[in-house]
Amino acid sequence: ITSPISCPYSALIHYKDTGYPLVVKLGTITPEGADVFSYPEDNMVLDPYLEKHLLHWGLDTKALTKTDKTVAELEIELQHNFDWSRAQEKAATLIPVYGPGFTGIQNLGNTCYMASIFQVLFKVPQFINNYHVQFDNIVQATNFSDAPRDFHAQLAKFARSLCSGEFSKPPSDEESKKGEPHRTIRPFMLKTLIGEGHSDFASNRQQDAFEFYQYFLQLVQRAEHAKRRDDPTVVFNFSIQNRLQCSSSGTVRYTKTDKQNALLLQIPLDAAINKEEVAAYEKRQAAPFSLSVFFSWSVL
Repeated sequence: ITSPISCPYSALIHYKDTGYPLVVKLGTITPEGADVFSYPEDNMVLDPYLEKHLLHWGLDTKALTKTDKTVAELEIELQHNFDWSRAQEKAATLIPVYGPGFTGIQNLGNTCYMASIFQVLFKVPQFINNYHVQFDNIVQATNFSDAPRDFHAQLAKFARSLCSGEFSKPPSDEESKKGEPHRTIRPFMLKTLIGEGHSDFASNRQQDAFEFYQYFLQLVQRAEHAKRRDDPTVVFNFSIQNRLQCSSSGTVRYTKTDKQNALLLQIPLDAAINKEEVAAYEKRQAAPFSLSVFFSWSVL
């Protein structure tokens, strides 16, 4: 654990000088845990023995309270306060659009990967029909007490909110004068339900959109199969036929792949324009390190 000093890059400098890989944000230490960052992995990590390791330095997590914002809280705050005009057509006059199909999804903390996939999927007629059009039927078939944990009920509620346009209406004159933000939907219950079976998607860390796409389609397939409903994911299924011809005999052989729902394109690494950064990242990932080194007596 490095003590905070005036230099904003003190922890990074300390890591480069000593090789100690982890840093704990002191103001986030509570009995429930703390923010722990790994420089070799360049990401937040979980330390299952955090309480024991902090006691080594005389820090009792049970006696500490939170005095600073966590990284997840800072990221959510940035999402709300960031000047998005810097990432858009700043010189252009942008006209807001409203109505069905133009509803925004609020970022719940690094959940842009989830929002992107949902926005695409619920432009597909099969998904719209299964959950938005059949909203009333799904709700009527759901026990009220089971609704918070019912996958169909939560997905139908989300689809109705996203596709109906109910949450995508022009602001009133009073709202415009107050400068209130545009209405968006906040699918917290759906995210919680989806994340119960996956530790990565249960967290507030950034994840891969393609991995979430594959995982979410599996959830939909299982849920529809269990209730014997039409599976909307079949619209994405396809097979690839490969043709191999012998250059000498001219004979041809055809092979067909199994059913799949994504076309993977191989991008040659030699075409990368940031080879130095890629090599540096791979070197960091390959560098071995030990937690015992970080928690040695010489660290202070």
